[in-house]
Amino acid sequence: DQAKGITFTALDITERKLFEETIRMRDLQLNYIAMNIPATLYQYYVRDSGENGFYYISDSSEQIFGIKNNPDDFFERFTSHVSPEYKKEFFESINYSVTNRTPWDFDGIFVKDSGEPLWFRCMANPVLLKDETVYYGIGINITEKMKLLQLSERANRLDSLAILAGGIAHDFNNILGGIFGYIEMARNYSSAD
Repeated sequence: DQAKGITFTALDITERKLFEETIRMRDLQLNYIAMNIPATLYQYYVRDSGENGFYYISDSSEQIFGIKNNPDDFFERFTSHVSPEYKKEFFESINYSVTNRTPWDFDGIFVKDSGEPLWFRCMANPVLLKDETVYYGIGINITEKMKLLQLSERANRLDSLAILAGGIAHDFNNILGGIFGYIEMARNYSSAD
């Protein structure tokens, strides 16, 4: 009898395997959704200890911003491309949002490696966890929207200028009408003599 003294333990890991499969499927779904959205999706964390970084950045970051989605140095690479005229406001907006644990929304100019400027908008909502805050957000290219907005503003300025010019022309016509009226009266008065 050599089987004496042997203990055998069996664990049912069916539930664990189902959970792992559910997680794998949700991750796959998120990646497929992210591939079809013209935006960069991300999860940015800020721990109570001050440590921060990215848990997730969608592959579209390379297509939109020209930056690979490596979480280890993404923040540094992204911020190095923010136009100098927007950089201070960019950091201040992040600090405000992190300090107050509020949603973050920022519009600015990103300069690609090629030198091409790109208007971008980043938005994120915080989720407060035990020892950290995780921001779930998107970064989108709003260059075309900004171009249309600038054209609209220009058209509005031209409309205002046309209204102003029309008003001036009308006022000038009224003045000329008075002058010509007096000239006509003077002619009539002088021909009557």
